[in-house]
Amino acid sequence: MPTGVAVGDFNHDGKLDLVNTNTGSDTISVLLGTGIGTFQSIGFITLMILHHM
Repeated sequence: MPTGVAVGDFNHDGKLDLVNTNTGSDTISVLLGTGIGTFQSIGFITLMILHHM
C-alpha cells in the first residue's frame, strides 16, 4: 500500500517523476513522467529495513 509520495525530476529529463513508499512490502515504486500527463513504471526498489525484535 503506498504511504508517501515524492515528486521531482529525478532523471533530469525536464519531466516530473513520482516515487512512492510501499508499506508492507518495504519497497519504493519509481514512475517516470512521460510529459503528456501519464507515468511509466520502471519497477520497484527493495529496501533493507531492520525490524527491531
